[in-house]
Amino acid sequence: SKSQNTDTRIKLTNSNAGSSALAELQFTSDGNSGRIREHSSTNTSQGGANSLGIYNGGNNPIYFSTNDTVKMFIKGDGNVGIGTTTPVSLLSIDGANKVVGDWGTITARATDSFAVDKGGSIVFGGKYNTAGAYVDFAGIAGRNDSGVDGTKSGYLQFSTLTSGGSGASEKMRITNTGNVGIGTTSPGVPLDVVKSADADIRAYSTGVDSVARLYVQNDVRQWIVRVDG
Repeated sequence: SKSQNTDTRIKLTNSNAGSSALAELQFTSDGNSGRIREHSSTNTSQGGANSLGIYNGGNNPIYFSTNDTVKMFIKGDGNVGIGTTTPVSLLSIDGANKVVGDWGTITARATDSFAVDKGGSIVFGGKYNTAGAYVDFAGIAGRNDSGVDGTKSGYLQFSTLTSGGSGASEKMRITNTGNVGIGTTSPGVPLDVVKSADADIRAYSTGVDSVARLYVQNDVRQWIVRVDG
């Protein structure tokens, strides 16, 4: 116990710079041991050189808590839970329902200076060749659609990587008014489909003797284009 107006530390120092060198604080309880360790500049095992690691023995978990409640939980199999101690996938996030207009369960925000076409995004990718190289296949982004100071309007952008392409490009957009554009970034009607060649909309029914229909309707009339099986 010590009272001082500066840092109070427990310090472990290993001045050796060898490839197996590290400084480690070990905890043991009921036969199981956990450790906090700092690697030397040449120790490239596990987390790599100069890495700080938290280790628990066996197939046992690691948890982080605040206010006497577990907030993040890492299972022995590597699954991570936020808001849950039973993560069922690589990342499981549990939390109360969020209504439209409230902050979401997951938030992705761009920190650049505000400007049109900037905003948070989520990207999905994977390996694309036998050499194990990675590429981004598709993405979803919410972006600023005006660039006007104080204007809070945006659009939702869906992008995919075309075969042979060097990067993903936008394929569908939902504007701040709810218009959906496929092949266009400025849809002027609720569903706007634009293509340089023939533009088609298909209603396809696969059931035996089934019917495919297209409805066109206003407040007094309804037109139906149908193909009978």
